[in-house]
Amino acid sequence: MLAGLALPANGWFSGCSGSGCLDGAFGTWRGAPTTMLSTWQDITNGGAWGWGPGAVEVKYRGLLDIAPGGPSDWTAAANGSLDNAWRDYLTRLRAARTIDGVLYPTILRPAHEMNGNWFDWSVSSAEVPAFKASMKRWESIADTAFPEALFAISYNGDTSTADLDAADLFEAGVYDLVGVDRYNQWPYIGTSRSGTTVSWADGSMRGSDADPIGMERWRRFAETRGLPVYLPEYANNGDAQGGANSGDDPYWVTNFFAWVDAHAGKGRGQVFAEAWFNINNQHSGWHLTGSGVEQPRVAAAYADTFPHA
Repeated sequence: MLAGLALPANGWFSGCSGSGCLDGAFGTWRGAPTTMLSTWQDITNGGAWGWGPGAVEVKYRGLLDIAPGGPSDWTAAANGSLDNAWRDYLTRLRAARTIDGVLYPTILRPAHEMNGNWFDWSVSSAEVPAFKASMKRWESIADTAFPEALFAISYNGDTSTADLDAADLFEAGVYDLVGVDRYNQWPYIGTSRSGTTVSWADGSMRGSDADPIGMERWRRFAETRGLPVYLPEYANNGDAQGGANSGDDPYWVTNFFAWVDAHAGKGRGQVFAEAWFNINNQHSGWHLTGSGVEQPRVAAAYADTFPHA
């Protein structure tokens, strides 16, 4: 699936989710059009999967990343409880992604952030066998209903379950991509927080080979498993866990794009795509465009760095 997909001229897919991503305003602001749109539905048990007539995201003429959600009962899913819903969803999704006779590329990342503890589809150590069986089942259905789609395992940046590692959830031969939602926090990489300096070299390698935290450690995790890595959600934490706007530091975003540029591509351990989470969060100020931007230095660094990455 990856083999026949042409990369953008800069070597990787790049975009965002949230403000300005669908209408092109984010691309205009940064000086380079977006080639990826990251979306989510967060539906439990497939009850409302699908794109209604008013949904415009599905008509995005670029790489569309979709997080449809997952089951509340992994054992039931492993036994086929969502098979019909998943098959119907993918059949309709493939038809919707065909626009003026062109089938646009799509990433499927069901049960995203399953190694956290805040979604109905979070996975405990006891549920790992059922999780693996379910994902194999869903990937098999996708191969028939939407064979052109890329199938991703998509983690949170760090694992919440004490007796579970990210590596425990991975199974070879099922996925096309390793995804990770990773924000610049815990630790905050930069120099803005009073009394604390964490370098890119240090922060990006936090975690372990089996349970990564930092972005470079995640890239190596994907490389070990023979797959590219991508970031469907990422942003700089504006408060840096140290007070309002103490994280408005261009250091991290500048190093981030240097890292992407050095590793861009669709081979093992390469960075395939990234989508900035351009959404206003009152605690973190992730949005870079529009009124009330809380990280003007980060926004300026992003806009200045990206076209030259």
